[in-house]
Amino acid sequence: TWHFADDSVSNCKNQLDRLKSEWWRTRAEVLKNTERQDLVGALASEIDALIPSLDAACDEGDAAVIIGHAYHIEWHFRLLRHFQEIDDYPLDKLWTMHDIYEEIHGIVHDEMFGLVSWLEFMQQVNTMQEVWLKYQELVSHHGPTESQSPDRQQQAIAKVEECLQHFLDALGSEFQRDFEFPCDQLGDALRELIYVQATTQGE
Repeated sequence: TWHFADDSVSNCKNQLDRLKSEWWRTRAEVLKNTERQDLVGALASEIDALIPSLDAACDEGDAAVIIGHAYHIEWHFRLLRHFQEIDDYPLDKLWTMHDIYEEIHGIVHDEMFGLVSWLEFMQQVNTMQEVWLKYQELVSHHGPTESQSPDRQQQAIAKVEECLQHFLDALGSEFQRDFEFPCDQLGDALRELIYVQATTQGE
């Protein structure tokens, strides 16, 4: 995802090689095990086209283009799992949480509070919490993979939990400036956890 753009071009290439290896290893199986072959086939073809584009962006070293292509590919993989009715993929829960978080972040940092009521805002916060609990439940059932550092994952989970609690505590004042910084900290912790989780699931 955006971590493709974090380091050197060589690191970007290494990440892309992992992605390509995993995709070509599983592509045929993905196309076979679905009742929505038309949609899944179209998504697979789009991924096939996006990977060379990401490769070229890595060569050019354009971080914005790299991030754009990486997000696009990630979204396609999420849709593939959706059409296959795969609902127990921990990384997808984190991405869903991040999508909701981005909406919350936009509201928190908007002078007009996104033109939403406090009740509507808190409903989004509650939805984000529900997704977070689902992620934790999935992780507790799956356990760490062989390539995964349990300590690193648990530290990242604990950091998100800590930041989420700080954010929720700050909301108690109902004063916007009180929860802007805790919201930012939650985003940083969540993105780090996504990176830790993604490095163990091939995305």
